[in-house]
Amino acid sequence: MRAYVGVTDGRWYRFLADRPELTEVNFWRPGGAREFRTLSAGEPFIFKTHRRGRTREIGNDFPYDRVVGGGFFSGFVPLRLSEAWELFGLGNGVASLEQMRLLVGRYRGPLTVNEDPMLGCVLIRDTVFFPVEAAAGPPPDFSPSTVQDKGYDLETEPATTVAYFQDLVGRLLGTSMAVDLAAPWQRTGPVYGDPRLAPQRLGQQAFQAVVLRAYQRRCAVTGDRIRPVLQAAHIRPLPAGGEHRLDNGLLLRSDVHTLYDLCTTAATWGSTRNTDCSSAHACGMNSATANSSTPTLATGSPCHSGGATIRIGNSWNGTWTRSFGHRDRSLILLT
Repeated sequence: MRAYVGVTDGRWYRFLADRPELTEVNFWRPGGAREFRTLSAGEPFIFKTHRRGRTREIGNDFPYDRVVGGGFFSGFVPLRLSEAWELFGLGNGVASLEQMRLLVGRYRGPLTVNEDPMLGCVLIRDTVFFPVEAAAGPPPDFSPSTVQDKGYDLETEPATTVAYFQDLVGRLLGTSMAVDLAAPWQRTGPVYGDPRLAPQRLGQQAFQAVVLRAYQRRCAVTGDRIRPVLQAAHIRPLPAGGEHRLDNGLLLRSDVHTLYDLCTTAATWGSTRNTDCSSAHACGMNSATANSSTPTLATGSPCHSGGATIRIGNSWNGTWTRSFGHRDRSLILLT
């Protein structure tokens, strides 16, 4: 079990604390090259403010050098600044894309009109921000002179540190709980409604971001790389028990996504459904492909789902099959 304390910008904290309806946020970093590997999905990420004097003063009532909230790690994705705004919007801790560009420019140097730099996006779900008067002290061994983030392996930390994080996570979840040091904290519950901590479950926006990255910004069926038309799809839909997880995700072009949803709405789980989808274009095939003897689909996209099989072919030449690894669904699209 690990935990992580991230030192936050005070204005980022205040902006999000004033918007409690935002429960999925982007703890972005102006440099996008360095991977974040400290946490696994579902482990706690804690927000701590700078100590006084390290940044421009915000106000006497500001909780300097205090833990002001936290959430649970969904994943890390390098995103273009424009992509981060598209996916997370106000969850980036700013009111507009223009303000975000200005803020990034303060760290990297002023951005040119067409510049769209990569950001390192640490994605946090089920976030909770404490009122100023309820902010907690830093972890027991977090020195006031420390200005960088810090990770903790709770299997090796002293009992006082473990007790500190146990209490802190209880505040985030709204309940007291025992810490299982052998695995991430877990709290059962539906995808909708009560916040919970479950290994590998992502927030809705984080799901889109990690699927985008995992499929290398390429439609899993057609191979298209036109970013504005790519969408993250669920292999097993949420109403049927699916979750926001990478192994339940496909990156699809928008029209293929629509067709996929239409063809699977009435699918019977645990069986194969033959679906007559008459438009070759809707399946991602152009006229040349549809009339060829061997339909050609995306063959270079990596597969990150757990086994669903999608068969796309034509009625006069059999079926082209691609495995996506979901053990209880096989979808056949006939053109």
